[in-house]
Amino acid sequence: MVWAVRAGAEELRGGMRIRGLVLIHPYFCGKEPVGMESRDPRVRERMESTWGFVCGWKKGLEDPLVDPLRGEGMEGLGCEQVLVSVAERDFLRERGRAYYEGLKGSGWGGKVELMESEGEEHVFHLQNPTGEKALRKATTASGLQRESGEREWTFRRESE
Repeated sequence: MVWAVRAGAEELRGGMRIRGLVLIHPYFCGKEPVGMESRDPRVRERMESTWGFVCGWKKGLEDPLVDPLRGEGMEGLGCEQVLVSVAERDFLRERGRAYYEGLKGSGWGGKVELMESEGEEHVFHLQNPTGEKALRKATTASGLQRESGEREWTFRRESE
């Protein structure tokens, strides 16, 4: 995600570009709960502590990389396609869905898709990588494939 944001703000070396971005169960957070996100102070404190550690205690939940819903530059994302994957029973589902909706309505000129795995929890595909839903997720995510002989990537669905 960081590189896609930077690619929208500055030119990458050698004329490279990021064509697509796959966000699998993104761990975004923010000061204010979104949708049905937990309002339990202990859960909120744990999430803030996690991001404080990751961000070096500088910006924490105020960092737009942690809370991209703050509306700072979503329209400048430096890629052409984004796949946001969430799980129905994931505690972060609401924020992933909100990111999808926010990006879709931001004025960004690319293509964004949402993939939701019904009945599953956060990172279920790591606990059962050979399960039907995990394989479907992997196949869809790997739809960002490099075309033979090209330096660009394209998104393809399993059925194509």
